[in-house]
Amino acid sequence: MSKTQKSGQERRYCPRAKRIMSIEYRLVTTKRASADKNWHLSITQDMSCNGLTFYSEQELKKDEILDVNVIMSGILEIYKGQCKVVRVERKNTGANFLTAITFEKKVSKAPKKETEPKKKVAKKI
Repeated sequence: MSKTQKSGQERRYCPRAKRIMSIEYRLVTTKRASADKNWHLSITQDMSCNGLTFYSEQELKKDEILDVNVIMSGILEIYKGQCKVVRVERKNTGANFLTAITFEKKVSKAPKKETEPKKKVAKKI
């Protein structure tokens, strides 16, 4: 459900778009004593520039931190990093939960670019 005004205009800074992609996730930080910290596979429901929603079999709690990998078509890595759980809704079937997360710390695979090119120094003889 998106936040819309009476005019039907989207109020979000980053509107959601329906995107069904593969997601791998695991719990990193929790206050629960006995929590499953294994990797799990699922699919996303929608995505924005700030976060996404996905289906989970386990009930995650608000403010828990997850390691997340979002992959499109099994080959293209969309996002890899840590996310924070902001909302969890039990679906009508009761078999799974719709979990909303925000992107927190992205893990970059790209090499760092140099700010200035190195200058060649000519040696004097």
